[in-house]
Amino acid sequence: MHLKLRLVLIAFAGIAIFLLYITESFLASLIHTKTALPAHVWLPEQSEWHSGMENGKCIPHNVSADALRLIDDLFLFQEPERCQPELFKEVCRLSPRIHAITCDNMCKSYKIGLIREQNGTTHWRRFINSQRAEAFLNRLLANGNHRGFAFVDCFVRQEQTFTQLLLLPPVVEEKRVASDEVPLSINIVFLDSLSRAHFKRMLPESVKALQSLEKSSLVDFRLVQSVKHRTYENVQALFAGKLDFTLNPFGVYDLPPEPLHLEVLFGAYRRRGYHTLWLEDLCWQWEWGLVKDLLALDAELPMADRWRRFQAALERAEVERVDLSLASCHVLKSLNAKDPFGKVPVVCFNGKLGDEYFLDYLHLYHGAMAAKRQPYISFFMSNTAHDPSGLRAKNLDSVLPKFIRSADRLSNTLTILLSDHGNSYGPYPEDTVDGKLELYHPFVFVVIPDQVRARLGPAKMDALRGNQDRLVSFLDLHYTLLSLVDPKPVVPLEHRQFRVNERGLWQPVPEPLHLPGLRGATHQPLVLRSAR
Repeated sequence: MHLKLRLVLIAFAGIAIFLLYITESFLASLIHTKTALPAHVWLPEQSEWHSGMENGKCIPHNVSADALRLIDDLFLFQEPERCQPELFKEVCRLSPRIHAITCDNMCKSYKIGLIREQNGTTHWRRFINSQRAEAFLNRLLANGNHRGFAFVDCFVRQEQTFTQLLLLPPVVEEKRVASDEVPLSINIVFLDSLSRAHFKRMLPESVKALQSLEKSSLVDFRLVQSVKHRTYENVQALFAGKLDFTLNPFGVYDLPPEPLHLEVLFGAYRRRGYHTLWLEDLCWQWEWGLVKDLLALDAELPMADRWRRFQAALERAEVERVDLSLASCHVLKSLNAKDPFGKVPVVCFNGKLGDEYFLDYLHLYHGAMAAKRQPYISFFMSNTAHDPSGLRAKNLDSVLPKFIRSADRLSNTLTILLSDHGNSYGPYPEDTVDGKLELYHPFVFVVIPDQVRARLGPAKMDALRGNQDRLVSFLDLHYTLLSLVDPKPVVPLEHRQFRVNERGLWQPVPEPLHLPGLRGATHQPLVLRSAR
């Protein structure tokens, strides 16, 4: 009797397990439908690429059902705090056509804040009416004695009502370029802590903007890999071509063992007559950003000495301008913060997203350079996606589509939109294998307008397109950019093990090699570059 009962119970248990499996599969399919496609498939070329992955060279990773549920709970059904554009107020405005500033008389008095060149802090001057404020700003516009912006405080009676961040185009020093034809300019926008998959799931309008470009205008490196899961090492690989896996990572709050050697790339461009611009949404007076990564940080010094130390480091790094970056201290102070990480739900100033100011300033900068026929390499690093919730990245979708579409109209400029790694904070990367994998899977999109494609030529364009489905990293991108201005770039011996071309992605990269006997954390075969 007991044996029969035991057999019946075992049979019922088997049926229950089978039904649970069927239900799980059904729910997983629903979740898959709701969260769109797996992380490796989303742009129009997906079918060709995916079929190529299944021919024995590589097997793509499919997101697990548990991870998809968590993605829904954490990201897709949640909204971040937003800026309030309806609160934006403007008392002074730039008229680009007449290159002049006009100010309304809506304020009783005005205060204008500029960066003091003696110590890098904001210095304020008061004006009793709009005419005087307007005249002062127009003198700044003409003589270029500014850092790309001015803060304008509006006072009604004795009370400050709002502060406007007014963007000012740079006065361009004309350099002699190395050729009669203006060289190609480089425009890089770097979104920290945003994986390829998270870009796709959080920025649908930006995805549409990329898809709206002509197929010939967009190159999408779908298998780009991070060299480390934090920013310093990836930026060092991009700018300096340095990559050393034998070194132990330095502590998060420690100074790096050596500065970012931006001068390797920026210096090569400046020697060819280029202008260099670095923008970041971090305060130079605090402990993060370029001041730390260039080893210029010393909080014990007086502010004037700290400023001189920072300026000397920028000069060594061949960074010509940091311009709007210097507004970040005051913007963050208005939010009772010293940095945009963690505690700040969204960086807004006068109703506008912080990134919008930077992208608008890039537009002014690029226009000023084009008007003087001057080549440039500009770099903007956004930290909006660098937050534990993973939600704040959604704010980028309000400003990034316009930037993407305008990049295709920069007739003499190659635009690179990229990230360094995925988010390393919060439940998704901490609790799932899928989130950990995203840490090392950023994105690199290159927007190439018609005129730029014609100048690059068929051979380089064919190589770029052919490398879209090859394993690439920032080391490849370094040599891609360096070879545009260095006729004889040299790959050092220690980098040859990575099969790096001295022309970077302008030459075919070795195909991924399928190693079926080796398995990674996801039990998927590991993929390495072929030595062929």
